[in-house]
Amino acid sequence: MTMSKVVCAVLFGCLSFAASGCVSEDATKSTSEEGAVASVASELGVCPATTALKIDRQRRASDILAYILGDDSKAPSNFWVKLNADDIRRDIASGQLIPSRGVSKTACGLPAAYVRFDCEASSNGFCVSAEYNDFGFLASDAEEIWPGITPFMHVSGGGGDTAYVEFDPEPAVLTSSLRGGSGASASAVFVNSGAPTSARKWSSTWTSCTSNCPAGGQPCSASTLYAGSISSSEIQKSGNDYKCL
Repeated sequence: MTMSKVVCAVLFGCLSFAASGCVSEDATKSTSEEGAVASVASELGVCPATTALKIDRQRRASDILAYILGDDSKAPSNFWVKLNADDIRRDIASGQLIPSRGVSKTACGLPAAYVRFDCEASSNGFCVSAEYNDFGFLASDAEEIWPGITPFMHVSGGGGDTAYVEFDPEPAVLTSSLRGGSGASASAVFVNSGAPTSARKWSSTWTSCTSNCPAGGQPCSASTLYAGSISSSEIQKSGNDYKCL
């Protein structure tokens, strides 16, 4: 990833990525929207000042997470963010980063799910290695393009071997019941943006699938959920194998 910054400097004359003229993904974003990222401090970043921007940044972080978890349709259109996300995908595929989920929380006052990527336990010093830096680049590059996204995707937990990386994506609420066998689906909407989606009934252990498969990052549950229930779990994809994280 350090090389990607060097490439930017050589090809585009960027003195540094943060101060460069590299084009922002939000090229049509107004000056007033930029200014709406006010000094409203969150635990791990600066929250956007408006609810609409908070929802937008959480939705973008959720899409980046879905891509990392295997949904190619959510590939970031920005070159650097996609490059960094691809590095994280490789770190997960190689076993260097281990995804898990914890208790749901709030981020910038919004309901949020929680996905954590820990360093592989036997890899001493991993959290200060290139793989750990991959996520730092992803978060900082995304923040350059979408100011205020950091509270929803960041490095956390201290430093060195105690650090981890974390996403706080948007959970979904079911609008119909999710029941039946593995593979069943139910309609749902994301709780903050109201965007429509569907949830899948899926095992919490790796299960092979070749047809009618779920998407990486899709809301899921290993057990029955009824209409009105919240799903804070996501599908993780690896090749033809899937599990509900």
